[in-house]
Amino acid sequence: MLDKRNCVILLKIIEKDSPIVVKTLSQELNISERTIRYNLNKIDDWLKSNGLAPLNRIPGKGIFANQKQKKMIRDLLKNIDTYFYVNSTEERKKIIALKLLESSKPITINDLENELLVSKNTVLKELKVLREWFKERGVELVSKPRIGYFLEGMENMKRRAVKELMTEIFEKDMAVDIIRAINGRVKVDSGISKEIKSLFKDLDINYIEACVRYTEKLLEKEFTYESYVNLVTHIAIAIKRLRDNKEIKMSPCNLSKIKEFTEFEAAKSMAEKLEEKFNIKIPEDEIGYIAMHLVGTKVQKDLNNQYEKESISEIACDLINNFEKEFKIVLSDKSGLMKNLILHLRPAVYRMEFGIKIHNPLLNDIKNRFKRVFDTTKKIVKDIERKYDISFNEDEIGYIAMHFGSALHLQSKFKGRKFNVLVVCGSGVGTAKLLEAQLKIKFPQINIVDTISSLDTDKYLNKNIDFLISTIDIESKFFKTIVVSPLLNTKDCRIIQNTLNITQIEDSSNSVEKVVSQIMNSISNHCKIENYEQLLNEIIYILKNKTQFINELEGGKPMLNELITEETIALNVEAKDWKDVVYKGAEMLLIKDYIDKSYIDGIIKNILEIGAYIVIAPGIALPHARPECGVKKLSMSLMTLKNPVEFGNEDNDPVKLVITLAAIDNEMHLKALSQLMGLLNNSEDVQAIFNAKNKKEILCIIEKYSK
Repeated sequence: MLDKRNCVILLKIIEKDSPIVVKTLSQELNISERTIRYNLNKIDDWLKSNGLAPLNRIPGKGIFANQKQKKMIRDLLKNIDTYFYVNSTEERKKIIALKLLESSKPITINDLENELLVSKNTVLKELKVLREWFKERGVELVSKPRIGYFLEGMENMKRRAVKELMTEIFEKDMAVDIIRAINGRVKVDSGISKEIKSLFKDLDINYIEACVRYTEKLLEKEFTYESYVNLVTHIAIAIKRLRDNKEIKMSPCNLSKIKEFTEFEAAKSMAEKLEEKFNIKIPEDEIGYIAMHLVGTKVQKDLNNQYEKESISEIACDLINNFEKEFKIVLSDKSGLMKNLILHLRPAVYRMEFGIKIHNPLLNDIKNRFKRVFDTTKKIVKDIERKYDISFNEDEIGYIAMHFGSALHLQSKFKGRKFNVLVVCGSGVGTAKLLEAQLKIKFPQINIVDTISSLDTDKYLNKNIDFLISTIDIESKFFKTIVVSPLLNTKDCRIIQNTLNITQIEDSSNSVEKVVSQIMNSISNHCKIENYEQLLNEIIYILKNKTQFINELEGGKPMLNELITEETIALNVEAKDWKDVVYKGAEMLLIKDYIDKSYIDGIIKNILEIGAYIVIAPGIALPHARPECGVKKLSMSLMTLKNPVEFGNEDNDPVKLVITLAAIDNEMHLKALSQLMGLLNNSEDVQAIFNAKNKKEILCIIEKYSK
């Protein structure tokens, strides 16, 4: 039987007269695109189990059901009330566990029957399983006749149980939604949602986030997204428990040890802010517990670069040397690997020392798909454990193995320059670097500008970035995003190929790349090459696209100054609304017979359906549509407005500059567009265009970028 969310998704699809895209479903239901795809697979399974064909999918257009399917689906859904949600057994157990952890008094069987709308036997069955679950986590589930059920155990064990439940509720593909859910910005399954809201009621999560950011600055570090989420969740739980007079206790030995760290002072500063905001007293043991988590937090960057244990750099060095011996290889980027390993090992060593456990959601994939790397890492880690008297669990070993996997991939010399990409990751530096290395090997046309946390994408708004390649679903108004697995699989590679229109390098002894490598060696013997990688990648690209290369020799891609001329520039134009702006910007191309009127209609239709996607930067719009909408000749126009106009883009309105693009295909306009992006990234030149009094001023600016 379908759960509530699957029913709602299915009803939305069959109510539409045309295909609906995943992005639209995501926006309407306020859940991530990856979750929608997961639910669609569940819906297909349910349809098949009822003798129906799965939903239809048309690439680029969306998902739909034909008329016959719709009728049969409606018949099946007749008896399902989508507003009456029946929790699964797993959901029931999580709800009961959260209730027990949250409640300050015993909970009765009758309470749970009424809450979950299930029988007494069902409740008893779930409690039996939960008793073992709590026992494994050092907490005892106690039952007393005529009193009810309650938990006994150390406070720190109870809090760990809450955090574990939170992680399970927001499954690993949905980890990015956890803070939004706490803030009520994302809906989760109704029964669990109620418990989450109850657990964090009256808490200003935004303020807690600000405190974590403040602590990052104090420590001169940038936490990974995963660590950031864990810290916010930990602090929220701590405040909730302190309000209920549930204090945590640290051993005197651990408290004394943690006080020696700079993180303890940072935790004290954070605690002062939290005390004032939430009107609570945070004891020293709680501060120590926060500091302990700060010490064990994975970081994206460490500007302070100070390590209390000199042995951490020695451990990293030993790991690298032993790995090279076992693998019979000399790693080319040893300094980069050393830096990344130290960044990972510092918190990892202290996590082991203080008994803080982390979960590596990719562990099984790493063990199966990178077996030799994982087994080798596990072997050399055992030597490290004996030498330095520390112990690493398999989750930690998996993360270390990912760093070595990344280093092995980075052996490749092929680094492309065609597409500027940010690699975005929510699970740590090792994961991001692994993905980066695979991309560099498989797609030399991609230039990876940086690997960053999903929280830091806004820092790159003024950079010339073509795409984000992300391991998590993120919402970005400024960048196109390709979501892939951190362990780049065949399906992911196909998506990248199709999206960027590039070719994946195949591992073949007769590959173009090896031939080009020989050519490059020959050139190097006779000439001085100023940019080896640039030349290498251009030759590869030419040889793999011979037909296109011939066409370019015959015609070539026009530059910006060939498309934006005196005849296609208009200054200080008056327009009554955004539709009028679109029409007047394209009218210059229509008059010259470069487009049909249908092209203008296509732009307006897209804006009405998708939103103000054409407003690409503050005050700047780039109206455009598909070539098939009515483009006769590649062309562009530039228009400034006398009075700025609102397009409905909250971040970039109002629009002052309008550059209309009419492309005939996916290639010929790229040079001009690249030059235009260069111009738009120069705020001084953009401002000069805004203020231009005559066309000559604009033509002079355009000329600067048309080289």
